[in-house]
Amino acid sequence: MLTLVRLTLTTVAKRRKDYVELERSVAASNELLDSLASYLSTFQQDLSAVSGQVADLQSRSAGIESQLKGRQVRFRRGHGLTARVYCPRSTRCSTTSSSRPLWS
Repeated sequence: MLTLVRLTLTTVAKRRKDYVELERSVAASNELLDSLASYLSTFQQDLSAVSGQVADLQSRSAGIESQLKGRQVRFRRGHGLTARVYCPRSTRCSTTSSSRPLWS
């Protein structure tokens, strides 16, 4: 029994360097995993914020699209015409500018 204990202690002493290196590797891996977990948590929060902004933009886009559809006036299908919608600013510009053609 005493010989077995000496043999085990001798083996442990020889492999001590390996055990110390293994312990350092495990500690470094744990630090890396903690850092990665922190990074992923921050990324998830940022992604959630961006997702909220995208949802807001989609809602605003749908509102603008419905306003645009509300402004379009369609004539009878027989004529195949669609009324044009002009911005109020361009309408004011065309009514206040001179009516003289550019080529004359």
